[in-house]
Amino acid sequence: MDAGDSFSAEVNGISERLMSLPIDGDEEQQIPVKSEKDPRKIARKYQLDLCKKALEENVVIYLETGCGKTHIAVLLIYEMGHLIKKPQKNICIFLAPTVALVQQHKNCDKTTGIN
Repeated sequence: MDAGDSFSAEVNGISERLMSLPIDGDEEQQIPVKSEKDPRKIARKYQLDLCKKALEENVVIYLETGCGKTHIAVLLIYEMGHLIKKPQKNICIFLAPTVALVQQHKNCDKTTGIN
C-alpha cells in the first residue's frame, strides 16, 4: 500500500466516524467524545457536514461572519490531528479569510513549482 492509499484509508475512516455521529439538527447533542475538549460537542450539523466534505476533498467554505468557519477549521484539525502530528508531505491545511487569498496562494504554487 503506497502513501496515497494509506491517506485515502485514513480519510475514509475519519469520514465514517463523522457520519456515525447522531446529530439530527442544529441543536447541540450528546455524542461520543474522544476527550473533554471535543469540538464536536458544540458543532452544528452543517459544520460537521462541511468538515466531512473538507476531509474528502479540497474545499472553499464561504459563510457569513459568525457562522462558524473557525470552528469548522478546528473540527478539521481535530479530526486530522493524528495525521498532522506525523511528518507527511501530503497533509496540508490552508486557512485564508478570503477567496482572493486562496487564489493568490494557488498562483504562488504555480510559480514556485510547489504542489
